[in-house]
Amino acid sequence: MNKNENEPFDVKKTFNIRRSTAEMIIELKLIHPNINIRYNILIDEAIRHYYEHIKEKGGF
Repeated sequence: MNKNENEPFDVKKTFNIRRSTAEMIIELKLIHPNINIRYNILIDEAIRHYYEHIKEKGGF
C-alpha cells in the first residue's frame, strides 16, 4: 500500500468508466501478487500514482 495505509476508505463515489478501463482493472487484480487485493485499493493506488506524476513531477 502507500504511506496512508492506515487512512480508512470512508468516502463513496460513483464513476462511469470505459469497458476497456474496467478490463484493465480486472487484469491488474488478476496479476497482483496479493490474490485478495480489493478493487478500491488498486484504484486508490492508481490515482495516487497519477497524482504524483502530474503534481510532483510536472506531468501533462
